[in-house]
Amino acid sequence: MSLPERILEARAPVRRRSHSFDPLPGNRSNVEIVLDLSRLLSRVLHPSPTGVDRVELAYARTLKRLVPDRLRYAALHPMGIYGRLSAAGVDAFLEHTEQRWEMLGNEETAVAAHRFGLAQCWALRPQPVPKPNGQRVLLQVSPHHLDRPATVARKLQREQSRFVCLVHDIIPVSHPEYARPDGRARHDRRLATIETFADGILANSQATLDSLVHHPGFRFRQRPARVAHLGVDARRREPASGTARPPYFVCVATIEPRKKIFVAF
Repeated sequence: MSLPERILEARAPVRRRSHSFDPLPGNRSNVEIVLDLSRLLSRVLHPSPTGVDRVELAYARTLKRLVPDRLRYAALHPMGIYGRLSAAGVDAFLEHTEQRWEMLGNEETAVAAHRFGLAQCWALRPQPVPKPNGQRVLLQVSPHHLDRPATVARKLQREQSRFVCLVHDIIPVSHPEYARPDGRARHDRRLATIETFADGILANSQATLDSLVHHPGFRFRQRPARVAHLGVDARRREPASGTARPPYFVCVATIEPRKKIFVAF
């Protein structure tokens, strides 16, 4: 079963969960999938990606390959307006974005970044949301603007759709010592928004889903939930010259003081 079908079926595999319902009765083969790209568009001035950025781009690439005839794009534009995005504009934006990530890193000048950002924001200016012609699902795979429930409510009103969210983790709530000073309060608002509006939930691991559903501080209502593991891009590269010799360590994470990464030899 393809990723979109798994998303749309969304039957809960969570332990101790007895109730489930079908959020999309009938034929799912014609369900319109609207992918929210607000996160990527908000990061248009950044030549280096975060993990969440990569996930949103991977969903865009994969859904375009699997269900091109049913896929649409939308975003809360940096100017504050929600709307649909040109498919051709999104294709070009994703291509340019991947090239920047691979080639530029942090070497891009501020002038070049702003020039790129302005061009993409114009090419991806928001367009009107058409009325649904059948069943529609708005899929959001980043936490972008989930801490603003009124914004999410207006977005869903415009789309007249079901809402499915991907939860990456609940670390700011379960382990606030590893979050930014305002991280717990902000994540609490995100989770409250998901609880209020989401018709289905995706999680990147069973551990994430269990922690979300069974955390003693939450009272999540029962709804379809599914684990959708993150993939990887298999890229074979020759090792760079001067590769460190043992002892050395490899850190696969964001390097920030708040992550409190300690290494002992």
